[in-house]
Amino acid sequence: MGNPSLFPLIYSGAPQDVLLVILNPLERPETPKRAAEIQERLNEISFNASLIGELRAIAFVQRLIDDGMLKAPIMKKYRRLNVHAIRGGQDLIGYGLASKYDTRWRLLTELRDIGRAEADRWLRECAVHVGTSTSSFDIRKEFLDA
Repeated sequence: MGNPSLFPLIYSGAPQDVLLVILNPLERPETPKRAAEIQERLNEISFNASLIGELRAIAFVQRLIDDGMLKAPIMKKYRRLNVHAIRGGQDLIGYGLASKYDTRWRLLTELRDIGRAEADRWLRECAVHVGTSTSSFDIRKEFLDA
């Protein structure tokens, strides 16, 4: 269980922009106390672990590039990657583990509406960065400097 790997995208000659859709919260405001809450948080952490590891590695490489520490021929292997993120995970904090198995139409349309609202917000605020030399999601701040 986990997110798909980003590294094949980086090294396959894919576009310079990558859009992440974050569905699981990376952080929670409260510490889980009941067994079901702890299990749910454990599942979220396990699911996010590979993504966080790769984003930290990307942030580290970007820091090396920005600081001029990577020189040819190594520089040919690495390139700047612009990361963008639709951060829907925080909007889903109130949905427990049971919601992952709930197929009721009301819940599905509610989740669709939440996703559309977050995508619309991202389009208004962040889409202008796609195709430029800037990320709209600061992975260094989020994953490396913390």
